[in-house]
Amino acid sequence: MRELLLLRHAEALNESPTGDDIGRPLSARGHDIALRLGQALAGRGWIPQQALVSSSVRTRQTWAGVSQGVGDRAPQAVFADRLYDATAGRILDLIRTISDDVSSLAVVGHNPSMHELALRLCGDDSEPEAVRRLRLPFPAAGLARFEFDGPWEHLNPYAARLTHFLHPQDIPD
Repeated sequence: MRELLLLRHAEALNESPTGDDIGRPLSARGHDIALRLGQALAGRGWIPQQALVSSSVRTRQTWAGVSQGVGDRAPQAVFADRLYDATAGRILDLIRTISDDVSSLAVVGHNPSMHELALRLCGDDSEPEAVRRLRLPFPAAGLARFEFDGPWEHLNPYAARLTHFLHPQDIPD
């Protein structure tokens, strides 16, 4: 069984010190929720073996906080420029290139592509409550957890089971 964690970056500031969108950092609240999300992942045993992270400042900072919360078992991130403005289809193509030695993968990216990909992956055996929540807006620091059988290269639309969809308010203080 493979595990896929699709994570939208945590809350970011509206302004960037560099003047461009890619340079927008996390807010203080965003830093806090990223750390708590990592702790929640560790507590649930959802620890990825590999992490693909968009090259934006806010996604890098999100992963840094999640990694800190997870602790020593958190993998080093692979930063991918292609994730910054990727479509859902491009992200899926990137996931399909992951080695089959990796059984659990986290992808940290942006909306609307993270939401679109999560909706696209939901199979018929997905948890109904998780699907209902996923159909609402995909908030900053939202996390969709999927399971599926088979190699990464065979991950297709409607072929994964959505098991959980976490909102930041689901993460304990």
